[in-house]
Amino acid sequence: MTPVTTLAGMKNEHTICGLIRKRAEIASHIEHLQTEFRKAISDPDHVDKAIHLFDSSVELAGR
Repeated sequence: MTPVTTLAGMKNEHTICGLIRKRAEIASHIEHLQTEFRKAISDPDHVDKAIHLFDSSVELAGR
């Protein structure tokens, strides 16, 4: 890896690499949370459909 040099001429390669790793970690965590969020949004719909399999006359709140 080529050393990263600031305007002041200081080499910050370890700091930059650490920050890049941290950014990747955060981005991965965001992707995971987005997947979980999409699943959580669809879960009630699946339960609603299961309820209606047993009794289609049930009225559910928010519908």
